[in-house]
Amino acid sequence: LGIMPKLGLTAGNYFYMDGPLCTNCALRLRNLCGFETKNATRPPLELLYPGELSLRQNLNQRTLCFLWYTNVFWSRATGGKLGLMISRLGAGIDDKLTFLYRMHQYEEENKCKPFQSYPVTLDLNDTKTCQLFFYNNGLYAEHNEDVWFLKASNGSTGRHIHIRTKYQIEQLSKENRSLCPRPDTLASLSVRKLWTIGNKKFDCRVYVLIASFDPMLVLFHPGHLRFSAINFTDPLDPDQPGKVDGWWSSANLNSEKDRLLARHITNPRFGTSHTNDTSQVIRPSESLREELFRQWGPEEGDRLWKRLNRNIRRAAMNVVFAMKKLFWQSRHYNKWSFALIAYDIALDQELNAFVLDINSGPSFYHGRRWPAWFVKERSLLIRSAVDVVQ
Repeated sequence: LGIMPKLGLTAGNYFYMDGPLCTNCALRLRNLCGFETKNATRPPLELLYPGELSLRQNLNQRTLCFLWYTNVFWSRATGGKLGLMISRLGAGIDDKLTFLYRMHQYEEENKCKPFQSYPVTLDLNDTKTCQLFFYNNGLYAEHNEDVWFLKASNGSTGRHIHIRTKYQIEQLSKENRSLCPRPDTLASLSVRKLWTIGNKKFDCRVYVLIASFDPMLVLFHPGHLRFSAINFTDPLDPDQPGKVDGWWSSANLNSEKDRLLARHITNPRFGTSHTNDTSQVIRPSESLREELFRQWGPEEGDRLWKRLNRNIRRAAMNVVFAMKKLFWQSRHYNKWSFALIAYDIALDQELNAFVLDINSGPSFYHGRRWPAWFVKERSLLIRSAVDVVQ
């Protein structure tokens, strides 16, 4: 009779993604990967061959794109020839207000000091908090040039962000006494004493795979670095108070061209709007180790490298524990569920880690010619993740 292979995708009801299971990923699969989910009963053909995906380096980009965005697949490992459904969770965790209040709740339950794992962040829909932000901003920001990021709670890709300094906030508040509340808007303070490399702002795009929720199994991938293309010390114009209009509105589709935003926002859409050299925008995570060795020498650099990685993992795990109940409450949760979450993490000069954002459906990064090492890393990451959750 033979032995059924342990790993490999099978046919299944992939058309589920055209319904309530995942409207957004169906659109991405259709528009970005060329995979039609309507009436679909199988994945791309080359995924039907049995065996470990992590060993298959030659999967085409369409197939890798499918693996990256699909939130459901059927596996031999769970159901034999016909397979059982494995679902990817994450809907809801991307909302920035949800993230903020889950972190507050986690801090209260565990008696943690606030804002250790993420920057000072305020909900401007709360009238009292909003008034403190506008009319007593010095409670949070020390210097006139300190930068605030005004964000839409459901925003993504950085297009929803508006930047104002403490000085600009204070000037605006002198002219307006009815600024609060601001629905669906958050204010996040820039990390103090931010670590930059080569006078460029960067963050660490790391990945966390929750392969099982019961028992909980969490795996970490160091990912890569995302760099700004604009010098961090380029001067700001402190005399422009800015308008409050639009701080909570829809995204500005031309925002990538704004040099101020591109200086502060490390999403590659902004970087590649100012340089065609994608190797300046995306760099290996190992670059941090090299920079520490360059600054401090091999012995001290190695010690700091280990400390940096501990801090990044600690910050990431704080978020996992803060958000885990949200996964369990999902109507799509079952014992086969998993989550693959991208974290954007900034570092200060003391190597403390701050989670800036989390994303349950990170971009595959389309439309650019990326460095070969990055294309290889992205491929191995998703192939290995699918193997693990099977």
